[in-house]
Parts: sequence; structure tokens; C-alpha cells
Amino acid sequence: MNKKTKNIPEGWQWVQLNNIALISSGGTPSRKNQSYWNGDVPWVTTSEIDFNIILNAEQFITEEGVKNSSAKKFSRGTLLMAMYGQGKTRGKVAKLGICATTNQACAAININRDNCTDYYFYYLASQYEQIRNISNDGGQKNLSSSILKMILVLRPPLPEQKRIVAVLEAWDEYLKGLDRKIEVKKNVKKGLMQQLLTGKKRLKGFSGEWKSVRLCDVCKISKGTQLNREHMIPAAQYPVINGGVIPSGFTDSWNRKENKITISEGGNSCGYVNFIKQDFWCGGHCYVVEIKNINMAFLYQSLKFNERKIMSLRVGSGLPNIQKGTLDAFKILVSKSMQEQQAIANILTKSDDEVEVLEKKRVIIANQKKYFLNKLIIGEIRTPEDLLEKVKCNGSN
Repeated sequence: MNKKTKNIPEGWQWVQLNNIALISSGGTPSRKNQSYWNGDVPWVTTSEIDFNIILNAEQFITEEGVKNSSAKKFSRGTLLMAMYGQGKTRGKVAKLGICATTNQACAAININRDNCTDYYFYYLASQYEQIRNISNDGGQKNLSSSILKMILVLRPPLPEQKRIVAVLEAWDEYLKGLDRKIEVKKNVKKGLMQQLLTGKKRLKGFSGEWKSVRLCDVCKISKGTQLNREHMIPAAQYPVINGGVIPSGFTDSWNRKENKITISEGGNSCGYVNFIKQDFWCGGHCYVVEIKNINMAFLYQSLKFNERKIMSLRVGSGLPNIQKGTLDAFKILVSKSMQEQQAIANILTKSDDEVEVLEKKRVIIANQKKYFLNKLIIGEIRTPEDLLEKVKCNGSN
């Protein structure tokens, strides 16, 4: 990362990270010695670093393992950065909420007492893409302790560091509150599905038996059509649903669907159930479900309720898939009353809508936080008290 040329506020400085922090890394005890493993010392790897506070570890080592390896104990509050790892792991940061050791792929960054650790947690998180771009060249791009030490960071006066953290923490608390609300709504929905889609709880005014039916008795399941690359264009009119994802688009109207239930036929998303409201092209790794004598919304909710069971129908090891015949024979419970089906679907759809509203709100708030984070840490927006109060007020709504 090269030094920024733009003006910075008076009193702010560009400094190398090693001027405000002690940077080191951990190690891995020998796997051949069982006495080094399954102890009570948390041992963190890069897979656990994800812009988060680490409160537990997936693996543990013993005190003997610490003594006989390059693993080191790092105190609560230490920042961790993934120096290498799979996919987008490299460059991610986390903060230890516990005392823990790490493997050698994790850089430990101990911010000195003249600076605010949380400010630099936010700062380094905001510089994720830039940090990834300064990795070593080679077959696998990696970071190193020497590279991290040379990273240039902005150093505002300590009181302003703390004010910036207060603003960003207020946003985080708001987001956590939304996450809690979303989780509650989802759990309520699960409870409703368990009661209403099994006939255990009947809605007022409805009685009569439920029956177990095969999917082929209530709907027609058909596989989509594989597309050739020459048919795919970047800005197409219709998105392609292929195994539950939308990778591109197609302009031809043949095989075009809308307001249909889809089930992923193969790949990692095999068995996922979705309801697509917009026009789309059904790709070759996706089934389209068309109703016969069942309420569509009720069928969708029932399939979502049984999604894990549908996923268990997968066969094959290399590229798992669900056979059409197996799916046709899959059984669900159905009320004989179309009116009851509709009434149940209305309740569950309303629950989905409530979750969707909260999730959309969360996206908006997360984007607001990201915007202010990027402006606050470079001094483009300062942190007057009224800004903090505004965030707190928004978070209480």
C-alpha cells in the first residue's frame, strides 16, 4: 500500500503499522505427538478469521504443545490477520475475545497503549482489498509479517480514534439488534411450519383428514435445458436459474418461466428449494415444479419445510444430484381442503415477508456503516457528538 497523497486532517499522521504495533505469528505443534493436542488452550486458524470477535476455537492444544512448538499465547484484544488461506481468507481480520494461540498463517497484531485497538480493527477491515493486493507474487499469493509491518495506516489523535470507534460500534449494535430480530422471526416461522404443515395444529374453521401424497400426484417436475456459452450474454433480459444460482442471462423466450418453484438438481446447492417471482430461464441443473391440484404457495412452504429431507436424496460422490424419479416419489402431507392450504400459506408467507423486510433493512444499514467507515477512517467525515447521537437514535428505532 503506497502512502496516500490526499490531505489529511490536522493532527493525523501516516505511520507504518510496526510503529504502533508488535507483529508476530504463531505455529503448529507436531500432529504426530498426540500429547500436544486436545488440551484446553484455544488454537485459532485462518478459517476462523472473518471480521469478527473470536470467542472460541475449533481446535485446542496442550501446554506441552505450546512449549514444544512455535505457537505463542496471545492476549485478549490482539488483532489477527490471515496471511494466507483458501479463497478470500487472505487479508481478513479478527479480534481475540479470549486468550489463544494461532497457527503460522495468522499474524498477531498487538496495538500499543498509545492507540485504540478497536480503531485499527475497523481500519484494517476497511483496507481488506488493498491489503490483499500487496501480497507476495507467486503460485499462491501470501502476506507475510514483513509486508504487514510496512503497511501505512492513518493515526488520528487518540480521542478521535475513540470517537470513531463509538460511532461504528453504535452501527454494529444496531446490526446485531436486527440480526436478533431476524433470528427470532425465523424461529417463529420454523415453529409455525412444524405445527401447521403437519396437521398438528388446525386453523379455526377447518377439520378433516390430511393425506400423504407423492409429489408427482400434485405437481409436474421437469428439468431445465442446458445452455451453450454462445447463448449467454452479460446484460440479458432474463436471469438463468441453474442449480439455485443466477450466473448470467438469456434473451430467448423459449423455456421462460415466472412465479415458479425450483429445486436444484445438482452441485453444492443440490436440493435447495426456491420460489422465483421474475421471468427466468431454467438451466440444466434445475427442476421446475408446476402445480396440478395443490395450492402453489402451500406446496412451496411444504417443500421448504422438507428441504433437508430433499437434500438427503442426493446420490453420487463427485457431483451429487437428485434423480427426477426419486423426487417424483417424495411424499408430503397435504390438507384435502384447498381453502385450508391457502390459509396456511398466507400465514407462512406473511412470516417470510416480515423476515424479508428486516433483511432488506439490514442491507441498508450495513451499507450506511460501510460508507461512514470508509469516510471516518480517512478523516473525510469527522465525528461530532451529533453524528454519534444520530446513529444511536436510528439504532433504537
